[in-house]
This record gives sequence, C-alpha cells and structure tokens, in this order.
Amino acid sequence: MNRFLQGRVTGFNSRFAPTAAQLGEVVRKVQFDRLDAERRAKPPALPAPDIDKTPESQERVRKLAAEAIERLASTMRTEDATKAKEAKDRQERNQKAMDKRFAPSTDPYSMAKRLGFTVGDPENERHVA
Repeated sequence: MNRFLQGRVTGFNSRFAPTAAQLGEVVRKVQFDRLDAERRAKPPALPAPDIDKTPESQERVRKLAAEAIERLASTMRTEDATKAKEAKDRQERNQKAMDKRFAPSTDPYSMAKRLGFTVGDPENERHVA
C-alpha cells in the first residue's frame, strides 16, 4: 500500500482506490523483490568436497575409530562387555569373509561384464558420434 500512497505505481490514479489486479501486481512485485534480495544476501554454498575414498583411507579411518572406541570403553569394560565385544568382532570377521566371497566386484571390467554395458569407458567411446 505504501507504493500506492507514495505514487510509485505507474498507471495508478491516486483519486481512486486500486483495483484488485493492480494491487495483486504490486504485491507480487514486492514479493519477488524481497526474494531476490534474500537470494543476493545469501552466499552461494560451497561445492561438495571431492574426497577419494580409497580402501587404504577407509581402513585407516576404521582403525582410528576402533582405537577411539577401545580407549573410551576400556574404563567401563566389564566381563559381559568383553564377551560382547569378542562376539561382535567375531561376527564382523565372519561378515567380511562372506562379503569377500559373495559380494560382486566393482572394478570397471567386472561391472561391464555383469551389466553388459559401460559408462564413461574411454576405450569404447571412439565409436560414439
């Protein structure tokens, strides 16, 4: 309404009340101006970090986590907790052995053989137009 009262709306005769269409147009323009100002005030988000998760780095992180758990739990360990940890470790070893035996390989050659096609394979892209 301030834009109408201050005479900043083009094509509006201040001797008459604004029509619903004029009022809606001004309200929409004010809303878009406010949204644009909020978008300009907000800094753009940084892109997601490009972290290569190699098996060596994942194993290193697992070892660090296991050491931290061991240090934190060592003061609270009871006989039942020790047995539970041994059972959990045994189950994890068994799960790793099963994964190694039955989980499909994810190397590019095995994936192409299993799926029947490749994605982003530079050797086979020479046939692409």
